Amino acid sequence: MQLWIYSQQMRARTKNQKVVVALDGKIKKIGKRIVNWAEKSVLHKIGHRYKSGVLNCLECGHRWKSTAKLAWHDEVAECKCPNCKNELKIVSTNKRTDTQEGYFTVIEKAGEYQLIRTFILRTVLKCQSSAEYYHSECFRIYIRKDGKREVMAKLRGGGFYYWAYWQGAMDLRQPSTIESKYSEEGLIYPNWDLQPFVVEKGFNAYSYEENKYTASRLMKIFLNCPHMETIENRPGYHRLYKYCFEEPEQVHKYWSTIKICFRNNYTIPVPRTYFDMIDALSFLKKDLRNSAYVCPDELREKHDYWINQKRIAQRKRDAELSAAAKLRKLIADKKAIADYEERMSRFANLELVTGSLKIIPLFKIDDVQYAGEKLHHCIFKTDTYWKNASNLLLGSYFNDELIETTQYCLKDSEVLHSYGLQNQHSKHHKKIVKAIKTNKENILKYATT
Repeated sequence: MQLWIYSQQMRARTKNQKVVVALDGKIKKIGKRIVNWAEKSVLHKIGHRYKSGVLNCLECGHRWKSTAKLAWHDEVAECKCPNCKNELKIVSTNKRTDTQEGYFTVIEKAGEYQLIRTFILRTVLKCQSSAEYYHSECFRIYIRKDGKREVMAKLRGGGFYYWAYWQGAMDLRQPSTIESKYSEEGLIYPNWDLQPFVVEKGFNAYSYEENKYTASRLMKIFLNCPHMETIENRPGYHRLYKYCFEEPEQVHKYWSTIKICFRNNYTIPVPRTYFDMIDALSFLKKDLRNSAYVCPDELREKHDYWINQKRIAQRKRDAELSAAAKLRKLIADKKAIADYEERMSRFANLELVTGSLKIIPLFKIDDVQYAGEKLHHCIFKTDTYWKNASNLLLGSYFNDELIETTQYCLKDSEVLHSYGLQNQHSKHHKKIVKAIKTNKENILKYATT
C-alpha cells in the first residue's frame, strides 16, 4: 500500500526565508562517523531472555546460556554480550523480534546561520541476526545572529505504521510551530560546530545541560536577551540566570531594577515571587529604583503585602468608577471568566494519573481562587495568570488533596512554574513535572480541538 500525504508548500516570502531555502539545497548528508556514533549511543542495546534461560543479543545475534537461576537476576544485573561486548538491557520475553526508534541532533554551521539538524534513528532487531539501522532527517532549524529562526522540515503527521510520522520533502514551515511540532532533540552529537556569535553570547555545554530547553530554543533566548551574560558573571545570581530562560521579556522590562539589586548586593531568592512583587509595585506607581522597595529583607512577607495593596487599590479604583464604567468592567470581567472556562472546557477529558497522584486542569475560576487561597499563591489575585490564553492552569492532587499548581504554556509546550504551599515545591514536584512533560503531545491535541 502506498501512503500519499498532500500538503501545501509554504512559499519563501521574506529575504531571510529566500536565503534559507537557497542555502538548504547545499546541505550535505551527515558523515559515517556521526552515523556510527548514533548507532552506538542513541538506542538501547537489547537482549532477550527466554524461558529456557538462553540469552540472545539482538545487536549481533549471539546466543548463550545464562548462569542466573531467575529471569529478574539478568534483568537487574549488568549484562555484557560475550561476542560484541555491548552492555545489554535484558528483557524476559518469548518474542523473536523488536523495534526501537529515537532522535539525535547535530549542531553545525551553514553560511552565516547556526544550523540544528534533527534525525530519527530506527532499528529492526531479529533473533540470531545483526541489528539493522535506518536514519532519516526530520527537520533543520536555521538561526540568524539576531535570534530569528526558520525551519525546513518534512511533513509531520500520523499513520497506522510507526514510520508514518515524518514524510515528504524538506519544505519551509512556519517558525511559530517550532516549539510544538519540531522540538524533538534526543542526544546531541558531542562535536558541536558553533558560530562565533552564539559562543560570544555565552551558549555552551554547561548552560545547555543546566536548563530544560532544546538547543534551538536556548540559542534564541541567548541571542534575544542581552542581559544574560551580565547575570551569569554575577556571583549569587544563579536562580535569576535560570529565570532568564523562562521569562527573558520580564528581565528586560525590569533591567534597571535588577541593576539596583546588583549595586546593593541583593540576591533574588525566588525570582518568580520577586517579579510578581515588582509588578505590583509598578501598578502602585512606586519608585522601582528605590532599594527600600526593591531589596526587601523578607521577600515573601513583602510580596504578600504589596499584592494585597494592589488588590485594595484595584477595589478602590473600581469603587470610584462611574456607573457606566462599572458596568463595562463588570461585563469585561464576566467575559474574561467565561473565556477562561470556555478554554478549559476543551480539556474536559484531560487527566494524568500516576498511582495516587492525579493532575487535572483547574476548570472553573472558583477552582483557581480556591487553589490560590489554599496554597497561598497569587495565581488568582494576579489575573494575568488566568486571563492569558496561552496558559493552562493545572492542579495536582495526592490522595485527593491539592498539593501543587502548575502554569503550563500551550504556546511553547513548557512548564513555566509549578509550586506547592507558599510557592515551595511539594515532595512530588519532580513526578508532577515529568508526568506533564511526558504528555505534552496529548495536551497539545486537546488545545487544538
